[in-house]
Amino acid sequence: MEIFGFPVVVFPEGKGYTSWCPKLDVASQGKTIGDALENLKEALELHLESMGEKELVKLRGKPSEGIYTTTINIPLPS
Repeated sequence: MEIFGFPVVVFPEGKGYTSWCPKLDVASQGKTIGDALENLKEALELHLESMGEKELVKLRGKPSEGIYTTTINIPLPS
């Protein structure tokens, strides 16, 4: 079994959290960060199962990329 790492972003939304994998543009939600990540893992597995062989070959040919996050402070207009 081949293991491939996918960078994900998790952020608060409403009363829970949203998790998102930008590489595959798949998102999920959960009440906690852990729930959001577990739900995203399941969504990613289902998404990968639905991909065709050509798409999987392209995916395997690209190394996993990191995502860098930071905060940019911008004053709000008055």
